[in-house]
Amino acid sequence: MPDGVDAGEQLVASWNKQIQERAERYRAMAQRLDEQAVTETSPDQAVAVTVSSRGMLTDLTLAEAAGAKGMAQLATLIMTTVRRAQARIPELLRQTLADTVGTDGATASRLLAEARQHFPAVPEEPGPELWREMDIAADEGDEQPASRRPLRPSRRPVDDDEFRGFGEL
Repeated sequence: MPDGVDAGEQLVASWNKQIQERAERYRAMAQRLDEQAVTETSPDQAVAVTVSSRGMLTDLTLAEAAGAKGMAQLATLIMTTVRRAQARIPELLRQTLADTVGTDGATASRLLAEARQHFPAVPEEPGPELWREMDIAADEGDEQPASRRPLRPSRRPVDDDEFRGFGEL
């Protein structure tokens, strides 16, 4: 019977060692991800952003050219650049997983699927024609194309004959 007990103890010790090694690889992966970031620059070089591996904006740099843009156009450019940076996070995670714990397991697959869900690919970048159109719109009183205008509730003019409250009863 001692041989069976010794074999069982060795098996448990081997499992324990494997679990400890796997946990250490996951700790290394998490630490490595915490140290990484993604930097992205807008096509016109007016905006540069850095996001952490968790998608949080950690740096925003505006070039002098950004000052010539209208506020709405600049806001759109910043947000598009942030989304482009965030869209690179799943690949950053995939590479980090490959280098530390591997990409074959269920945990890695789940982490990658969640990253792709939280940081989806950004639709194709607008072409130079649209950027020029946006610059022209900015030059023409900062009006935006209808598809870019923020939605605001419409207000109708107040009619002097309209009932204004209980004070006139």
